[in-house]
Amino acid sequence: TEEATRLVLEVKTEKGVRATNYTIAVLRSTITSSYQFVIPDAAESVPPASTLTGLMVYNTFGAPARMNPFFFVPQRSQYIATLDFGIDWCWIVASKNDPDSAMELRVNGQDWTALESGIGSSLLPVSNHGWLLLEVRVSSPS
Repeated sequence: TEEATRLVLEVKTEKGVRATNYTIAVLRSTITSSYQFVIPDAAESVPPASTLTGLMVYNTFGAPARMNPFFFVPQRSQYIATLDFGIDWCWIVASKNDPDSAMELRVNGQDWTALESGIGSSLLPVSNHGWLLLEVRVSSPS
């Protein structure tokens, strides 16, 4: 995916008095509405030091999500993880290739937060529309 764009909607009353502002995050994704990915994957050309060695998504109870593709592949940037209906929370475990690199997690285009390698993230709420956009970023000094 790409960086989120913020759309600010200003709502005014009939007399032109400003009532309130709403901010809407608009994400552009490289996943199509039919869940197909952009080929070739841009991550294929990334140096190994800036990649992951593992990635897994779990539901509230620790059961692994069904992932497509089924197995983790280094230098692949996009996966679809499916949780069972009615699951309200999930968490992610990612492992980085370079021990000196920094790893961050972003949920639904919000702010990036630090993510510890090999340790489960905090519980992430699955929104009412039933999907999350999870992004993991690795920044390597080399």
